[in-house]
Amino acid sequence: MKKTFLKKMMFTFSLTFLFLLLLLQGAFYLFVDDFYVAINHRKMIESANDYPRLVEAYGPAIAIERLSSTSGFQVNIIKDFELMQQQFLKGIVLKDMKPIQFFETEEHLIVIKKMTVHDFLVLIKPMGLAQEATGIFQRFMVYASLGLYLIGSFFIYLFSKRISQPLKRMNEHTKSIAQLSFQEDLEIRSEDELGELANSINIMSNRLNKVYGDLKDTLEEEREMERLRRQFVSHISHELKNPLTMIQGYAEGLVKNKELSDEKKLIYGDTIFKSALRMNKVLEELLDLSAFESGSIQLHRESVNLLTLIQSILEDFELKVEEKQIRVQRSISPVQIIGDELRLNQLFRNLIENAIKYVDEKGFIKITLSDDANRIFRIENTGPLMSETFLKNIWDSFRQEDSYHEGYGLGLAISKKIAELHDFELLAYKENELNVFELKMN
Repeated sequence: MKKTFLKKMMFTFSLTFLFLLLLLQGAFYLFVDDFYVAINHRKMIESANDYPRLVEAYGPAIAIERLSSTSGFQVNIIKDFELMQQQFLKGIVLKDMKPIQFFETEEHLIVIKKMTVHDFLVLIKPMGLAQEATGIFQRFMVYASLGLYLIGSFFIYLFSKRISQPLKRMNEHTKSIAQLSFQEDLEIRSEDELGELANSINIMSNRLNKVYGDLKDTLEEEREMERLRRQFVSHISHELKNPLTMIQGYAEGLVKNKELSDEKKLIYGDTIFKSALRMNKVLEELLDLSAFESGSIQLHRESVNLLTLIQSILEDFELKVEEKQIRVQRSISPVQIIGDELRLNQLFRNLIENAIKYVDEKGFIKITLSDDANRIFRIENTGPLMSETFLKNIWDSFRQEDSYHEGYGLGLAISKKIAELHDFELLAYKENELNVFELKMN
């Protein structure tokens, strides 16, 4: 994303390539001679042991010729032991001559097989071939390494450009959004996480552009709307910074760390996806809150069955309830009211989700809905009690009891606005060591 990104990629690639090259060269020089000797040792012993069969089948002369041609060794029959020692085993002291014996000198590999009292079969393999192979390998490695390095550098350059350019453009685009400068949509056509992120940013930019345009027209007439605009910009800049930082950090990790396992890559990709979803959730909640505060929300009133509505919401949270081993006590009467079903769902969902979030592990939640004249909904939960300071400002935007739990402090503020639009009274207080939220719908 920075100008140094390509240099860092090339530096990492060069170090890795050089390390692997030196490792391969070192391994070759350490083991080539031993490998050459071990292979020929086994083959020479096998050839020497096969000689009697060839003699029996073809005779001595043809046997020597066939053995030499098929094995690639120099084959001799020596009848004088002293001559053999002077000719092939100079500097080697023989204590006991075994029936078949292998010798290694600086110039040759030798196998001697005792055939009779005076006859010895001698197989010879020059060591110069190993030295020649080493030289050939060294020259090959020079040319091959240079070619591979150039090809690898080319692909690293293309890959880094493919990754860094879209991220750089998205970074510049989001910086412009933070400065309330809404430009054209990002044109990043990709089916991976980068494409999804670019699409989310475009959606966010278009929505923000529309919201900001509406606010700008209204703010010219009312000073109160000016305050709301500044508050909106401040909060959204703060809330977008963290997921954007996570997205950039994990994306950079995917690009730079070539040794990541498939499991790690999936984890990084999942984190990027969840961060994009988080950005989208912040945007949607901010848009809702802005619409409520500006008075632009229009309710679509209809008959709503609260029993069915609340039971449906509780079913959505069954997994979280099981994970925290929460005991839920329900006493819900079949209450029918007139209101906006979508917004009422949002209101009751926020209250239930808030209780599940702050209840302690293996805690207790009690939900009641009375079918009397007052039609009161209450939800109570165990866990840390709300402080007096928090209760005084509980309906403010971006207000949370603590920063340990996930969220942005918008749910309760939105719930309060929905209750007021329906002429309901929403209260929060402590009672009998329980946190209580009460909705009066009379």
